[in-house]
Amino acid sequence: VEYWGARSDDLAPLDQLSTQYRRFYLLRRSLVTLDEFGGAISRLNALRSWSHRIEQQESDEQRRIWNEAIQFFGAMKQRFATIRNDIGGHYREQAANYAVESISQGTTGIFDIVVDGDGADTKLHFATELVARLLVKDMPEDGEASDEKLQAYVAVIFKAVTDGWTHVIRAVHVVAAAYLAPPFIK
Repeated sequence: VEYWGARSDDLAPLDQLSTQYRRFYLLRRSLVTLDEFGGAISRLNALRSWSHRIEQQESDEQRRIWNEAIQFFGAMKQRFATIRNDIGGHYREQAANYAVESISQGTTGIFDIVVDGDGADTKLHFATELVARLLVKDMPEDGEASDEKLQAYVAVIFKAVTDGWTHVIRAVHVVAAAYLAPPFIK
């Protein structure tokens, strides 16, 4: 849900601040879920009984799929955690300082406060700018960050998330084939 919500172009009810804010928010949530799946796959792989089951699996393809998922999440764990933490998963003071300090003096932002009876609704439209700055803070520096370069960098992040979901889905299929299905197959 998070992944498709982050990739969709038109979700008007969720875009009250902006489409970009919704995409960043759902990307962050998707990274949290991917991290949970990656951790579960890693913990399952650490079980001797599971490792033996995978080694004994008749299907070379299922062993390959499982091992690729283990390698992928091992390689991407820190990258996903850094992005997630930078854009609000566990928003650190260091990230907040970076976002605020990277704003130029002439930058303007908007926030709305709508008072209604005893309550109020606040919309922090400038939050998208802060999140965007954090998302691209680790972008390789090769000159000025043009819109095209920023879009390409964000596309690389979305590709990594897409690859992560592909590994999760395929690994879950391996679990189903290696563990859940055998008692029902005679």
